[in-house]
Amino acid sequence: IAILDERLLHTPAVAIARAQEVAETMARISMDALKTAIYAVETYDSKVAAAVRETENEVDQYEDMLGTYLVKLSSQELSAHDSLATAKMLHLINDFERISDHAVNVVESGEEMKNKGLKFSDAATEELSVLTAAVNEIMDLSLDAFLKNDVGLASAVEPLEEVIDTLKDQLRTRHILRLQKGECTIELGFILSDILNDFQRVSDHCSNIAVYTIQANSSKLDVHKYLKGVREGENSFFTETYKKYRDKYYVENRAEYYLYRDLTSDSVKIPYLIEYDGKIWLDINQCEKSDKKIFDTSTIALESITEENAIISVQYHTENNGEKNTAYYSINENYDETGYSWLFGSLVI
Repeated sequence: IAILDERLLHTPAVAIARAQEVAETMARISMDALKTAIYAVETYDSKVAAAVRETENEVDQYEDMLGTYLVKLSSQELSAHDSLATAKMLHLINDFERISDHAVNVVESGEEMKNKGLKFSDAATEELSVLTAAVNEIMDLSLDAFLKNDVGLASAVEPLEEVIDTLKDQLRTRHILRLQKGECTIELGFILSDILNDFQRVSDHCSNIAVYTIQANSSKLDVHKYLKGVREGENSFFTETYKKYRDKYYVENRAEYYLYRDLTSDSVKIPYLIEYDGKIWLDINQCEKSDKKIFDTSTIALESITEENAIISVQYHTENNGEKNTAYYSINENYDETGYSWLFGSLVI
């Protein structure tokens, strides 16, 4: 463990620079722990699992040491810049420590599968590999942004975090569908759910790291207002980057839904396209053409499903006021005379 000399506290700028160096070491080993843990799920090895636990203990020591040092430093007479840097680092070391905790959780999931002789289906393994790749990239992005103090890199983290949230929901929905078809087990579902939750939490911590990096370069930044703005489409960079990552981390044959809302009237027009199990489903209900253009991509979750119909919840926000809304639709199968499959949705009150 690197040493922090308390004599440096009397020269805050030097003390902060030294604390930054130690925090960078902590960040690297924390991210490495999670990447190693992912490998342990794919190919479990007891030595690898032990290494992850050892690293997590080391990260805990870093957090204790840095936290104590930074609290002492904050009691010194600091400039506004140094005070902000100290506060930022205190937040960051907590995120690094939590990432290493999630690494242990992921290892425990791999151990459970090994001990019980369980294995994900080929479809679940393939889907999980897409999410894993996205999580690896968000860790690399946030780490590089922190190490380089790069606002550009940090700004790309939040769009990827949103994609990871969507992937998590998609993978969970697809597991439910496999479970109902008898293609997977409840026991594996619990393990998958644990892994998905850990991955989502890791991406949340990466988002925190990125936001603190941006904030450190803009003392007037309101974090909550910033996040609200980018998530509600007020930032064109966010929108374009989100689309890039959404296309990059694509689960083959995943269900893709689009909700179109006509903001000039109270009616909701719902021509959404769904691709699932190799079939294309198209809702043509109220699909008349319009020269009014304001449309927005939605997030859809499966609420319940039977052989006759399914209930889906549709989350969307309008561009005029940014408010997020939820609508519920009942879905059932119908076929027209041409033999194509159509999916008609009706609003559930």
